[in-house]
Amino acid sequence: MNKLIGFTAVLSGVLALDTCSFDISGAYFNCLYSHGPAIVGSVFDDVKSYLGHVSICYGAWPQCAEIQKIAITSAGNCLVQGDSGVVPLNTLFSPCENPLPPYLFDTQFYTANGYILSEYYGALYTDVVRNNPNEHFTYNLTSQTLVSKSNGQCVEAVPTSSYSAGTLRTSPCDYQNDNQRWIYRDLAKRVCLLKYDLCIKTENILKQSSPVRIDNYPDINTLFTNGTTAKSDYFRIVSPSGKRISEFYTGLYYDDAKNNLNEIFTFLETENMIRSVTSDQCLDAFLDYNGKYSIHTFMCIPTNPNQQWIYHADTKQIEHKTHTGLCLDGDPTFR
Repeated sequence: MNKLIGFTAVLSGVLALDTCSFDISGAYFNCLYSHGPAIVGSVFDDVKSYLGHVSICYGAWPQCAEIQKIAITSAGNCLVQGDSGVVPLNTLFSPCENPLPPYLFDTQFYTANGYILSEYYGALYTDVVRNNPNEHFTYNLTSQTLVSKSNGQCVEAVPTSSYSAGTLRTSPCDYQNDNQRWIYRDLAKRVCLLKYDLCIKTENILKQSSPVRIDNYPDINTLFTNGTTAKSDYFRIVSPSGKRISEFYTGLYYDDAKNNLNEIFTFLETENMIRSVTSDQCLDAFLDYNGKYSIHTFMCIPTNPNQQWIYHADTKQIEHKTHTGLCLDGDPTFR
């Protein structure tokens, strides 16, 4: 009862607020649409995010400075339009810290088979890990630029005239150049241009020193893990007898070890989803026409209850989160 009363009180408080004045609303919308295409989600999500906060505090989004100053005063206790309704303006912005929060992040990019993105004389490749500066990059959150630590230049796309593909290189950083602005799509595991539907892609994921380019067609060669290690994101599902789960044309099979990409999966921890590297689809358990549960891979949809999984580290079992009591199992004849 207390929780219900508390919720009602908060809701009543929101409804009691007045809509922000014309001038304040104008400054708010000027901020929303001032920094180009949406980055985190919608432009509304951008302003609320850590990215938005840091970009405002470092002056990268100057059109948002005025509304931030208003929002953190009593004048910000009014309503503006959000994604799905009105929200209090003072909940969207916060004061800048002293010292300011970080905006530069060191990172590396790994392919699905553990090769690493590397710069060499201005060109980019995927290669075996050599633990040298060529494999390290710095991401600037406020400018969305990706700087190679080995030559100090920004990663730049050179699209074709149709903007369907292109080459990749490093060039002197130009913060006004949209071909140097990148965003890491965490759910998709891809490094893409912010403004265009073009993502970094290695020519051959299995080949050492494979040239890297940009492309608008998503496949296994566009998958990259963003971080300092590849081991946490990619894994194989192995039975006690050594058999492995393998994906082939959306089907899932138990087979002897082949050491190929069909055996590699990635776990989307926040969504509780297991994605096949080769199909770029998620493990999906469904009730078939015989009234039995079957499994295949299907387009990853975070809201699809058939794609939710839990890994039990103590028993080494993978249990379905929705269909409780059902665990991933190979052919009994393989035991």
